[in-house]
Amino acid sequence: MSTPSGPAFVDEIAALVGTVPGVMAIYTAQPVVAQTVKATVSALIGEPATAQRIHVADTPEGVDVSLHIGVAATDAAADVCRSVYDAVEANLTAAGQEIMRISIKVGRIG
Repeated sequence: MSTPSGPAFVDEIAALVGTVPGVMAIYTAQPVVAQTVKATVSALIGEPATAQRIHVADTPEGVDVSLHIGVAATDAAADVCRSVYDAVEANLTAAGQEIMRISIKVGRIG
């Protein structure tokens, strides 16, 4: 597994979450204000702004993962969230990462 909060780590988690049955989409995890500030700064310095689909922070207490997902209308959102949580937790634990928090929010059903 890559370094927590690095681009490869975020991509690994996104790929993992995308394989969970019932997950239809992964939405941007950054708040709108943060996205706006990032886009403005990127425009000022001439670099493209990329929105992170999964927010990952490497804290002294452990890895903090936050994501927003879309859930299929045929699946129970709570069950899909539990499956996503279990998959992310198992992946982080297998890699020897301490976990501070895994936050999963449903942005859309259907």
